[in-house]
Amino acid sequence: MRHILLTILICFCSATFAVEPDSIFVNVDSASVSEPDTTLAPERPATFKEKAKHNFFTALSRIQHKLFDVDTFYIEPQHYKFQAMMQSNFSYEAYRITDNEGNSIRFTPKPSMKVGPYVCWGILGYGLSIDMLHLKTQDNRQEFDMSFYTLPMGFDLFYRKSGNEYRITDVKFANHHDASVLNGCSFNGIKSSVVGLNAYYIFNHRRFSYPAAFNQSTKQKVSAGSALAGIGYTRHSLDVDWSKLNILTEVIMGEDYADEFTGEKTFEHVTYTDLSLSGGYGYNWVFAKNWLFCSSLSLALSYKRSISNSSKGINGIVDNFVEGLNFRDFKFTNLTIDGVGRFGVVWNDNRWFAGANFIMHAYNYSKANFYTNNIFGSFNIYAGFNFGVKKKYRKQ
Repeated sequence: MRHILLTILICFCSATFAVEPDSIFVNVDSASVSEPDTTLAPERPATFKEKAKHNFFTALSRIQHKLFDVDTFYIEPQHYKFQAMMQSNFSYEAYRITDNEGNSIRFTPKPSMKVGPYVCWGILGYGLSIDMLHLKTQDNRQEFDMSFYTLPMGFDLFYRKSGNEYRITDVKFANHHDASVLNGCSFNGIKSSVVGLNAYYIFNHRRFSYPAAFNQSTKQKVSAGSALAGIGYTRHSLDVDWSKLNILTEVIMGEDYADEFTGEKTFEHVTYTDLSLSGGYGYNWVFAKNWLFCSSLSLALSYKRSISNSSKGINGIVDNFVEGLNFRDFKFTNLTIDGVGRFGVVWNDNRWFAGANFIMHAYNYSKANFYTNNIFGSFNIYAGFNFGVKKKYRKQ
């Protein structure tokens, strides 16, 4: 009996321990059924459209971070939403024309001085200006200059159309006769226009800031420089009435000098396009606390082709031709060197700022019978303040 009871006890214990793990497993599984764990549920595969959308915004975010991220040791980001200032803009322009005999003459219009307020929100701005030097004169001049600066890239958009207030500022005759008596004479026989766009990339934009020098949207804290590379397109048009210049020269200097610039092959009208690749270097020098001096120069290898041209041929016959912008007929003689210079000095303590800057463009064009050089630029003086502190810069 003792052996029988011991055998029954051993079997009972063995059965108990054998069933208990299964019962525990069943209990846990029952809990999982009553409260399903969604993390274990299989996910729906993403569609091609969803994957493409996700990859696009991921790549866009990475590009934005790479382009607009700054090294805060060198550059202080803008702390404010809005900007207001008063500015005065002076414009300058000059055309020099040289013929194949060595005669040279330079024309400059009366400069303009525009004064007015300017308000900016982010990259959007609006300004109102009055030309103080042409309040009482009827001048047909039209000007539009806009330079747009971001950390990685910059853009120049400009349009200029001459008025009727050109003056002769420098004359050189090939025969070395003194023609200084013509300097300062008014001349309304020249018409010119230029329209163009420049775009350039700033390689070291994490440490070098163009906006710090030219639109005060950032502040340069430590000196830095950067290489620049860009492309450009311009269209030029120039008309000169040589008969009017002939009459003016004859009246002032006498009949012996009446035909100096009216030879057989002097052009009357030229229109040409300009495509360019540029490279240069800019440097921001922080020479004192809150002070910055910026200097940059870019040289452009430009390919120019005439769209229309007319010149006085033999016996006064006008020869018209159209070359067009066709690179199949590439000529090295159509390559010239142009340039853009930018200079600025600014004081900026993040809230208040004041400064001045100068931007100059130079273009050259040459043909067998003449050469032209066009220089134009603008000089700005300004003072203003920032307001509307951004949320992340507010004191807690």
